[in-house]
Amino acid sequence: MNCEYEHIVELTTQYYFRTQFFKEQLNGILIMGYNPGESNDDRMNITTEPLSSSFFSDGKNLSTWPFNRKIEKFFSLWGFPLETQADKISKFEKSIFQSNWCLKQLAHNSGKDLQLCLENKDFFIKQIQIFKPKILLLFGKQMIYALNNSSVLPEIEHIVGASRPFEMLTKRIENCKKFKIYFQEFRDMNVIVFPHPTGSIGIQDKYIAAFAEEITPIFEQFVNSKAQ
Repeated sequence: MNCEYEHIVELTTQYYFRTQFFKEQLNGILIMGYNPGESNDDRMNITTEPLSSSFFSDGKNLSTWPFNRKIEKFFSLWGFPLETQADKISKFEKSIFQSNWCLKQLAHNSGKDLQLCLENKDFFIKQIQIFKPKILLLFGKQMIYALNNSSVLPEIEHIVGASRPFEMLTKRIENCKKFKIYFQEFRDMNVIVFPHPTGSIGIQDKYIAAFAEEITPIFEQFVNSKAQ
């Protein structure tokens, strides 16, 4: 085992992650839902057995997990399509790690998402401490409030620097239901919060695509920094 990454390898083998570890995930893109099996579509795939890990946009993941499939489509809508074949992936695909804020909750807990996030804050903080992501994509609006809770925010700022207050944006798109999208900037990390892609009713692709204006510069800065 590579001693430099020993603590990360230990984390990724101890828990049921669907993404294998690549060194590019350090200061990479961290994708989080609330917990494994948040939506009814995903719950059928919950398992208590360790899952064979792969890269986030692996075609096998996309065919099995609606959550992955939706987010892979989001990346394309923002202008950053992801490769699905293992022999063609680049550093960009390798930089993405998929996880969850909560460790122990394996089923939907309607109305208790914020409470569960705060109860599982240590697991969340540990992951930020290990990966120090440049981009944190959270899928579930209560996570922005958990992140800014007084018991969480100071510890995150200690890891990735001071933050600005989060901004909430909505857009008026014809024939689209409005959803709240959140952005927050830390010194060394950008946070983007979208509704849960398979647990939110009525969210449309063109509404997601409308936020490319805000998201593209964040991703471009990340890609450019990795190319240096």
